Amino acid sequence: MQNAVFGFVASFQDDKTCHSKVFAGVAVGLALHRTISYLRRSQRQSELQKQAEKKRMIRDQARDAFIIEAKKYGSSPDAATHEHAVAVCDMTAQELAEKFQASLSNESSVEDTMRVLALRAAGAGRTLGSNAEELFSEAMEIAKSLDQEPVVQRQSKPLFGVGVSIKDCINVRGCDSTCGLAAKTFQPAQEDSVIVEMLRDAGAIPFVRGNIPQCLMIPESSNAIWGTALNPWNIARTPGGSSGGEAALVACGAAPIAIGTDIGGSIRIPSNCCGVYGFKPTPERISNLGIPAPRPKGENGQRGIVASPGPIARCVADLVSVMRVWWQPYATNKMFQRDPYIPPVEFNESSFSGTAKKTLRIGYYTDDAYCESAPSFKRAVLQAKAALEQAGHTVVPFEVPSATEYPDIMFQVLSADGNMQGFMDGCEGEALLDDYKDMYRYATIPNAVRPLLATLLRWLGQPRASKIVRAAGKKTAYQYWQSVAQLNRYRRAFVAKMNADGIDAILLPGGTLPAVPHHASKKIMPCMSMTYLYNILHFPAGTVPITQVQPGETTYSSRYTDKLAKDMAATLHGAEGLPVCVQVAARPFDDELCLRVMAEVESGIAYDTKPSAHKFNGGSTDLETALTV
Repeated sequence: MQNAVFGFVASFQDDKTCHSKVFAGVAVGLALHRTISYLRRSQRQSELQKQAEKKRMIRDQARDAFIIEAKKYGSSPDAATHEHAVAVCDMTAQELAEKFQASLSNESSVEDTMRVLALRAAGAGRTLGSNAEELFSEAMEIAKSLDQEPVVQRQSKPLFGVGVSIKDCINVRGCDSTCGLAAKTFQPAQEDSVIVEMLRDAGAIPFVRGNIPQCLMIPESSNAIWGTALNPWNIARTPGGSSGGEAALVACGAAPIAIGTDIGGSIRIPSNCCGVYGFKPTPERISNLGIPAPRPKGENGQRGIVASPGPIARCVADLVSVMRVWWQPYATNKMFQRDPYIPPVEFNESSFSGTAKKTLRIGYYTDDAYCESAPSFKRAVLQAKAALEQAGHTVVPFEVPSATEYPDIMFQVLSADGNMQGFMDGCEGEALLDDYKDMYRYATIPNAVRPLLATLLRWLGQPRASKIVRAAGKKTAYQYWQSVAQLNRYRRAFVAKMNADGIDAILLPGGTLPAVPHHASKKIMPCMSMTYLYNILHFPAGTVPITQVQPGETTYSSRYTDKLAKDMAATLHGAEGLPVCVQVAARPFDDELCLRVMAEVESGIAYDTKPSAHKFNGGSTDLETALTV
């Protein structure tokens, strides 16, 4: 056989005409292959675009029909007046539940309240692009049935009658979990995720799903199905991502509670952008059953840094209400029963109330050696520090250990598949958004040239870009194991530093920047380090709004003079009035302590400014008018 092959090859060696024909044939074959591949890719992208447009059209038609039907109640005796509607939208989840639990009167009708919230959410969907799928008609039917329940039964459900928005990557029966991908439309979930099932059991009503970014991995919220979500404080700015639609809905009063997910700040970044409260629990303490990843079959094999679902709301008490539902006693806890990999750790009331330890030693910092925060965030941290000291706690400076190294760990672990292969597989032929351009460029650099390119970038005064180039890129299984080992070493070193300093919790900026202009995030992804550090550590962490950007706080200074610093500085132009938050973080499984410190910051600051107080759409209309349908 071998001799026959050699003989066949040798027969062409002295025939130049044959050589030319072979080469020409190969060239034609390659060109034909590329052409066919291009045509197939174009056809697939066209099909997906039509699929996305069809999904969006179905939603919009259902929304229009709901608005027409809901407005028929405008002249009925028990219909909400405009003032009542505004009051409903300003109520917290706790206030709504207590109102429903205390009375069966028409003034406390779940149906009426749900109609108000649904109309508000419909207006937000039209004006802000905050919504994915909408479940308004189904929610109205559920609300009617809840109105028939007796008071005793209501009082056993802590979220009775409360409308909840669920991120478009968390399974809700009958809805797609698109993860921002057209290929995942028209594939409705057969059952709720376990966390949604528990919310329903507690009396909550899922009624809308928040917009998200394609593939869930950028701090904005834009995709080919639902479009681009806008920030209710300033529509020229992003509400953040990937739970951006959720934060926008909560901020504009359309949803008392929203449920997001967080693997790099995806709850806390939008909360910071929209001036609301968000909480990322310890990942090992909350189930991801029924929360598909943006991958084929919804499975993601990367387990070094794990996402957490968590709540977004307008007060810490509402965050706590959700966590109490999810961490209720074992005997009634479906999460503990359905997911044996989640330890059955119930909500620790003594830790949250402070009876276990009244005074705390809290570390704080305003920036670290990797990325400085904007001036308003430094001011916000100092305001929160003063509030905690007033509450009797000791607040001392804390230095993040090896602060220039932890971003490398994030990039090493999350880019180990190489060439963004997981994302590309998940897209199933859909083109990546331009927002991923820089990320894709870093991911597709051949490993052979990375050391040389990294050295060149360092010589050119781009030290952070240099480190990303070295850290990112495809890894062998052994190299990935080494990265995870480095991750584990860093976690131990960080906790050891907290132990040595006697630190119970950490106070830090809610981000390095307020909400940025649309599509600016692709240039400044590394500056999200203030949030993704606590994903690396698997710490619980939450966001508390403190203040707004003041005149004179729109300049940015940094020890670095690289492109990242300049791009960050550019985003601050026109940022006056945007919300500014702080974060609180604590050790793994110290979630209740984290929430307690958040509540004490909230109590000491008493921040209650809403985006409705600001002019909308260039100053011609206020937000309240813009959201009216």
